[in-house]
Amino acid sequence: PPSAKELAPLAKAAAALSVRNMSTMGVIFLGTSMVSAAGAVSLAAHEVLRQLYVVSVQAFSALDVATQSLVANHVGSGDARSARQVLARALVVAVAVGGGVGVALALAAKSLPGAFTRDPAVAAAAAAVIPLIASFMPVDAAAAVLDGGLLGASDTAWVARSTLFVSGVCLAALLGARSAGAGLFGVWAALKTLSTGRTVAAALRFSQADGPLGTERARLQK
Repeated sequence: PPSAKELAPLAKAAAALSVRNMSTMGVIFLGTSMVSAAGAVSLAAHEVLRQLYVVSVQAFSALDVATQSLVANHVGSGDARSARQVLARALVVAVAVGGGVGVALALAAKSLPGAFTRDPAVAAAAAAVIPLIASFMPVDAAAAVLDGGLLGASDTAWVARSTLFVSGVCLAALLGARSAGAGLFGVWAALKTLSTGRTVAAALRFSQADGPLGTERARLQK
């Protein structure tokens, strides 16, 4: 069996990913509890929106895993330049697909809730938020691919730290929305700081010369 020393890097990466997942789920749980407190209509509309979102992101979520695998392959062989090229191409494809999904959602915003409910109040509440979700689809796609790039480059520590920080920003946004009585739309707007923050943080990391795919790292590998 592997020794504790050999397992240490895996345990470290697992701990970092646990921090990432738990901090993200924590603010999502808070958002759901806020919607639940607003009443049955808001909660039902929130579930409709959640289902629409989960289905929609499948259009580009697979690129996350593909990017992670390809980046890891190139990084492992010491070819940071090819890893950057793969990441850039995957990012362009993901944003384009996310944009297309967003346009489709926006165009069908009024009719989509009818596939889930016959309650006009629930349908109206959900339809009012769909344009917001649609507008952030390219950002969600970018966040997924950039996350895959960071994980493929084994930069789990940055992923954990940045996600923890972004979750704190999202928490503040949610509390602000609750204080302002922003309702269902405000909750979803606050939750979108997660994907926005992840995208900004990952882009910042990849722009650094000493980042996981940076020019300084590539020079040291030669």
